[in-house]
Amino acid sequence: MPRTCFLILVLTIIQSLVRHALFGEGRLATLKRAAPVPFFNDLSTSDFFTGNGASADVLLRNAEVSILMYYAPWSLHSMEMKDVYSLVGEKFKHQNGIKFSAVNCAANDGECKKSFKLFSFPIIVANIGRMTVLYQDAPTEENLFRWVYHILNPAIRIQSYDQFERVLYEYDRCVVGFFDFKVLHPGKAPDGYTTFIASAITLAQHGEHIQNVQFAVITNETLANKLGIVRSGAIRVFHLEDGIMFHEFPSNAEYKPQSIASWVLTSKFNAHVVNWISYTELELVEKSSKLIGALSNGTSVVLMTSPRSKLFAGASYSLFKRVAVEAKNCLNGSDGTLIQEQMEFWKDRVRNINEEVDAARKTCNRDSISVLEVERCCEMLAEDPSFCKESSCDGEEESCKVVDRSRFQVCPSIANSTSLDGLVDHCCHNGRRRRRHQKTSWNLTTGQKVLCEWAKITSWPSEPIPEDDGSVLDRCSNNKTLNFLAMDRSNYLYTKLGLRKGEDAVLIVDSKQDAFYILQDPLREAKQLREFINLYDRNLLESMILDEQKRGSVFSTRSPENENLSRLEKLRSAADIQAKVLARNVTHDSLVFFSGGSWHGPSMAVTHLVHAVNHYFSAFDSLIKTFVIDSSRNTLPYELRFDRLPALVFFPSRRSAQSVRYPSGLPVTLPNLLSFVLSRCQPELKWRIALSACSDKCLFQSPHRLRRQISILKVEISLLRRLVSTAVENRELLSRLVHQLIKRRTIQIRSARHLERLLVTIRSSKELVPNETDRFIKQTIFTQWVLYNNAFGLKYEGA
Repeated sequence: MPRTCFLILVLTIIQSLVRHALFGEGRLATLKRAAPVPFFNDLSTSDFFTGNGASADVLLRNAEVSILMYYAPWSLHSMEMKDVYSLVGEKFKHQNGIKFSAVNCAANDGECKKSFKLFSFPIIVANIGRMTVLYQDAPTEENLFRWVYHILNPAIRIQSYDQFERVLYEYDRCVVGFFDFKVLHPGKAPDGYTTFIASAITLAQHGEHIQNVQFAVITNETLANKLGIVRSGAIRVFHLEDGIMFHEFPSNAEYKPQSIASWVLTSKFNAHVVNWISYTELELVEKSSKLIGALSNGTSVVLMTSPRSKLFAGASYSLFKRVAVEAKNCLNGSDGTLIQEQMEFWKDRVRNINEEVDAARKTCNRDSISVLEVERCCEMLAEDPSFCKESSCDGEEESCKVVDRSRFQVCPSIANSTSLDGLVDHCCHNGRRRRRHQKTSWNLTTGQKVLCEWAKITSWPSEPIPEDDGSVLDRCSNNKTLNFLAMDRSNYLYTKLGLRKGEDAVLIVDSKQDAFYILQDPLREAKQLREFINLYDRNLLESMILDEQKRGSVFSTRSPENENLSRLEKLRSAADIQAKVLARNVTHDSLVFFSGGSWHGPSMAVTHLVHAVNHYFSAFDSLIKTFVIDSSRNTLPYELRFDRLPALVFFPSRRSAQSVRYPSGLPVTLPNLLSFVLSRCQPELKWRIALSACSDKCLFQSPHRLRRQISILKVEISLLRRLVSTAVENRELLSRLVHQLIKRRTIQIRSARHLERLLVTIRSSKELVPNETDRFIKQTIFTQWVLYNNAFGLKYEGA
């Protein structure tokens, strides 16, 4: 019966194989891909997880602006960007006309994968009509928010010459377009207006230029004539140099958004007072050619802050820009009138920051205050008739006086959400208390909501900016030119320097001296930055030394405790190298692995070999140690800086000056590494390794070979003595030479006998206590006595 069942089973298997071969067309059986599932869980983002229905035409049916993210569920970058994208979408949910969507472009049956061939994820685009704008900035909440805000507000309207000057002082470069709406029918835009706005939107693809270029529209013909613009549709770029300079867009050029944007960005106009540097990959800042190019043009003063938004000029940036304008004052060849006006503008801007921040904070706190609470406060204060009056008169106009409201106080329950003047505007109208139909809205406007959302992402100044002392940075007698740069603090360089998380930082980078200096305290006033630059000019600043021990490492992670894991002892500063490797009292040899960091591919490629070497010598940790140090995060002495990383250096104990670097032309393999170390390590380690590697067969055969060698040496001694006795010429010289040879062989015989007794002792101990032999060889003082005993001959000094 069992045999019959077995035959049936075999026949069934054969039948299945034949059927598959004949009718299965040779295809392997595969599991069907699981059906796509939603990637986004929030309500602010429409997730087309099936890959269908996310075409621009469909999305723009329900919104004027469509923000779309192409993602793949398996993409790590998509997973990281998901939360950022959701948060920004949530912050713009109150904005009409904009819709955030996402589409799974990795779904096999989806229209997205069939229509696009994407090689990286995520990709974020904005669709506005027939126009598509690509997001190319760093994947952070601040940058994405700023990008969306610029798309919604690409240009401003200038209505006066004073406003034009303020815009020019703030942005260094102002792109002005004049469009006459008077001659057109209502609802129709002048020729070129849509193209001009589209070119302003295109600027969103260039993050660093959003900071320093402002597009502006002029509809007033008188103001346009004052700026030298005579025809509707003309575009001029204004900038500051020896005066207010301008360049007009060529009339024969192609009037298209890309052409205008390219002309604005690539034409060589003025150099910005503060140049912004942006990166698409924050973790690769160190290797950025853009950063190297910016820092190699002399000495640079760098501000690391949150991305600048046109919503609000941050305190640190305003202080930084003011000092930068002061430094530029001596570089200007004219009388400096415009520079002085620009300095006054930023001086006023810094002075007004406290008021602007206080007003913005109060505005953003309105959401937590009910309208009924405000009405109660209005009723209580309006009981005094003078509360709503702007002036009091005694019948004659000359005797009217402005009402002093200093005796009135905002109710404590709403004091953190409005000022007294704001409360008067809400409660009063034309000197009387507002009636029910005259009430103003307490709720925030769309613009105020956007400002408050930006405030949640960034941070207002924690302390009021002190009143400026009126001093000015004077570098006219200094021949060192300073470049002022600004960059997003959410980058690898900020983390590498160990700066305080969430706080702006200022540093000076001297490319010629290969040094950098950091302003120790957060930037709170312009006086700090002036003193910092003056100390640098007088060479009174100390260059910062990178030290992981003080600043910590973002690459250091604790692995679970496991005795089987190889662990390299980490050196966290140059002082650690001096104490654990180079000190004269160090009794162990050292192999130091100079790594380029966890991000450095060549270093990571050979790390497992260094661990293998460390594991090989783990039983002899008192005689040799393996260390690792991240050269990218520590400032090392000149003699320990290498042109190429990684580098392996062997330091003999008590002889650090005789250190040897692993040959750069030799392949990094385990046999080569072991040969490199074993050929240079101390004698005791060599003997311990040799004895511990001796097998049972070795312990049995080696004494016999040593006895045979002793017999050969005795015969050689007899032959040497006979040679002296039979010598005729130069007997004395030959006698001395033979004496040396006999001494050498005598020592060899003594050493061989000593080693024979040692091997016999080890073999006997192994037979008695098998598990204790390795410890007996490696950790007891017995081997030391054997190796350094005079009878063994290691201390013999021949004549």
